[in-house]
Formats: sequence, C-alpha cells, structure tokens
Amino acid sequence: MNGRMISKSTICFALILSAASVASAQTQPGQAGAPTAAPACSPAQTIDMFAFPKNGQSADQQLKDESERYGMAKQRTGVDAQVPPPQGPSAEEVQAAQQQAAANAQSKQQAAAQASAALKKQTEELQREHQEGIDTFQRAFAACMDSRNYSVK
Repeated sequence: MNGRMISKSTICFALILSAASVASAQTQPGQAGAPTAAPACSPAQTIDMFAFPKNGQSADQQLKDESERYGMAKQRTGVDAQVPPPQGPSAEEVQAAQQQAAANAQSKQQAAAQASAALKKQTEELQREHQEGIDTFQRAFAACMDSRNYSVK
C-alpha cells in the first residue's frame, strides 16, 4: 500500500511539473501570441521625434516600420542623422592657422584675429549645414511614417 502511494505521488508530481513546463513555454518571450513590450529606443527617438500608431499597430510592427522608414529617409536625403554635428577646430588647428597667418602678415595680432574669425565662421557654417540636413531628414522620416499611418511629431 505504501508503494502505491509513492507511485501515485510520483505520477501527480510528474503531471504538475509537466503542466508547469508547458505553461512556462507558452509565456516565453518571442513566442507567437506573447505580449511584447515597447522597444527601449526607437529610430524616431534617436532623431528627437515621436511616432504614435494611428491604427493600433503593435510595438513590433511600429519598430519595423520606423526602421524601414528611417533607412528610406537616410537613402533619399543622403543624410545620416546618427553622425554628430561638426565640432570647431582643435586648439592645435587654431594655433597652426594663427601661426601661418602671422607668418604672412605684418601684424601678428591682426593675423591671429583674422584666422580665428575665419575658423569660427567656417565652423558655424558647417554646423548650420548639418542642422539643415537633420531638418530635411526629419521631414522625410515624418512623411514616410505618415504614409504608414503614424502620427509623428
């Protein structure tokens, strides 16, 4: 009788383990039907934009759409929004430009000031061009996402 109780207990325990493993397998991430969390960082957020689904698209579908539209905007505008804006010249570059200008001019102070002003103007122009490229990229991305029924701001 004691042997029968042990075998019944063993069978019940095995059934419980088997049911638990089936339930666990059904809730594993990546399985069809399992709820998915929103992506940690979407392509829209990397360019300081927000995309909201208009037709109840899933987080996975939104991430896929954003990635595709991001690639298309990059291809069509020729702008890589991930490239950081240009920085001004390094201290060594400023010093070299000042020395070169001083060698070619009579007044060293005037030459140094002219070289610094020219470098500053060049840096400002590069940064302006970069920002214009980012603005163009964001407009292209927003237009592409709008075509996929997303509200983008």
